[in-house]
Amino acid sequence: MSMNESEHNALKSMAALLQLGSSLLPIGSFSYSQGFERAVHDGWINDQASASAWIQSHWESWFAPLELQALSKAMLQSPAQLSDLQRQFISTRDSREAIEECLQMGASLRRWLVSLRVDDKGWDHSQTDSYHWLLSLSDRPAAPIAFSVCARIMGLGRLEAMMAWAWSWLENQSQCAIKIIPLGQSAGQQLLYRLLPQTLHRIDREPVEWAGFAPLAAIASMRHERQYSRLYRS
Repeated sequence: MSMNESEHNALKSMAALLQLGSSLLPIGSFSYSQGFERAVHDGWINDQASASAWIQSHWESWFAPLELQALSKAMLQSPAQLSDLQRQFISTRDSREAIEECLQMGASLRRWLVSLRVDDKGWDHSQTDSYHWLLSLSDRPAAPIAFSVCARIMGLGRLEAMMAWAWSWLENQSQCAIKIIPLGQSAGQQLLYRLLPQTLHRIDREPVEWAGFAPLAAIASMRHERQYSRLYRS
């Protein structure tokens, strides 16, 4: 029995969500720890329990209320409105490493999207204006803003885009724990399994004003800039 149009579209969206949330997406997220490496260096994280507490704290105080909400807002705005959101989001970065991470990943997302344009099967052509807005930026785009454009063009809605971005962040933080502490693969999977329910809780909310406060993460990121030996770029 062949799929009907509704089933086909649902699978198409799922495939796009998996692709955008994959650690194989060539944007360099694997090279950043967002202060996690320094937190291990300073003894703030040393086992699975402390890693889980750190990730959950960073999620609740910074990623979900600020970065994820900026993405949510970007999914609802016109290309003309995205420029202001782009400037506002970059101003929230609180260390040199955090700014560079945001802009480098955004630039990589733009390059990746351009590479798809060669064969744009499944491309949402109603989002052409968003695509040209992204290309028109003279500076590198902020990562969540660029991600919102990629998600739109691949046909994802706001909640799906938030899920993909949230999953990629949680997976990367778990990978940091596996590599740096180090934890085993099973412990890393346990981290993901336990943290996933709060991800769904945040994504289910309506868009709200975005703001974050994570002083320990900011301190760890700033200290990491001067760390002598390190695996990650943040």
